[in-house]
Amino acid sequence: MLSRELKALRRVMTCSPIAAVLTSCGGDGSGLIAAKPEADYEVNVSWEAPTTRENGDNLPYNEIQSYELQYWQKDSDTATSITIHDRTILDFDVAGLYPSAYYFRVAAIDNNNQKSEYSQTWYIDLSQH
Repeated sequence: MLSRELKALRRVMTCSPIAAVLTSCGGDGSGLIAAKPEADYEVNVSWEAPTTRENGDNLPYNEIQSYELQYWQKDSDTATSITIHDRTILDFDVAGLYPSAYYFRVAAIDNNNQKSEYSQTWYIDLSQH
């Protein structure tokens, strides 16, 4: 098993509203109707490669196969999982996010397809940016 905390995994998340625009349009003359906000936010999540397994044994860098990044909106039961197949990639831009609150976490996967427990879960509220 890989490092329980992904040892040195760190939170470096930034968000950038690409074009945060809320639009309204007139319907049948009965008033204005607010359109759904655009999915135009991006969050960069980065981490460091773990160096120890969950049992404390050394984890050589070349035994890391990939990473799994999960994210989901607050109050949602469904997470999106992204597998990063290149162990040299230690960050990922999650794009197309709505101005909402999100949770993010990362796990490492070794060459034997053993997945670590997920890192701590990070929270960011894009509606506040």
